[in-house]
Amino acid sequence: MYKIISIEYAEDVSLNSEKNWYRYMIANEYNVISGLKVGTKAEVSKHARLCMLALNQKYKSPKKKRPTKYYKPANINHYSYL
Repeated sequence: MYKIISIEYAEDVSLNSEKNWYRYMIANEYNVISGLKVGTKAEVSKHARLCMLALNQKYKSPKKKRPTKYYKPANINHYSYL
């Protein structure tokens, strides 16, 4: 199962913008996914949570030690994620 590891303030990526950037990390026991997003910490937390839920639906871990990749497309723009 994927979990949100951290959401931290990041330096301004564009160097000209005065917007707040945050870096989020989502991980399971085999992979670490990181991303950057502009917005408030609450907005970035919501985005990271939606990504985590989509990944958990797409890659359901079996009870075996080695995970098997199940093909199930996840559309995070679908109304059920909003």
